[in-house]
Amino acid sequence: MEINHSAMSEECFQISENIESKSYTLGMSDRNINQVLRLYDQVNDGRLTTYEDIIDENVIWHGPSSQEIKGRTTLKNLDDSYLVAYPDAKISILDIITQDNKVVIRWDWKGTHLGTYMGMPPTNRKVNVQGFHIYYFSNEGKIIEIWAMPDRFGEFEQLGMISFHKQSADPKVQ
Repeated sequence: MEINHSAMSEECFQISENIESKSYTLGMSDRNINQVLRLYDQVNDGRLTTYEDIIDENVIWHGPSSQEIKGRTTLKNLDDSYLVAYPDAKISILDIITQDNKVVIRWDWKGTHLGTYMGMPPTNRKVNVQGFHIYYFSNEGKIIEIWAMPDRFGEFEQLGMISFHKQSADPKVQ
């Protein structure tokens, strides 16, 4: 699914214009949404060409298991490693929610594991993962903080890194 910027901004405007908030500014919200859309377009294109225009130099990224990354260069290295591991990755936006300087995106991405990932050699397996990100923006329109919650368990299971077996409720059945 390709991201349609004009339809997305118009839809977000229609949703957002009814929100009553003392500090809510529609222009800021639209700008922040467009920054996230630019970032996701770059992921879908397989290259992060204007990362510096979108991500603040001192960004803080919070991930699963209390993982924390500080700095744009370190975060870009992480994102580049995903693009190497999943060069055909495509991300679709399922929901967008905005409030003040926050943009929340619920997403779905698909890709084929064709490069080394977390020390695991390529499996050529197709992976489909859902999750969400909360982006916090500076007044200048750059992302200053990210809270990421991808379904790593589902991803690892699809890659064969872990195995999940359902157990029967009957203790006699193993």
